Amino acid sequence: MDLVELEKLLKEKFPDASIELSDMTGGGDHLQLEIASVQFKDKSPIQQHRMVYEALGDLMKGPVHALKIKSRSKE
Repeated sequence: MDLVELEKLLKEKFPDASIELSDMTGGGDHLQLEIASVQFKDKSPIQQHRMVYEALGDLMKGPVHALKIKSRSKE
């Protein structure tokens, strides 16, 4: 999976976000994401992760096998 494309999708959904995306294994399908956005304010971690999964849509059903997420609200 192309990390630039994934970051682009996330920026479309979370334009204010600080994003750090990395490939954990080198295969392009096990990724780690650190993301901070004002949209996460007053949301639980589960709600935040659901928002990320929604932004990535069908990519989570195939090209992305695993996604480790660290999310937080951006003040």
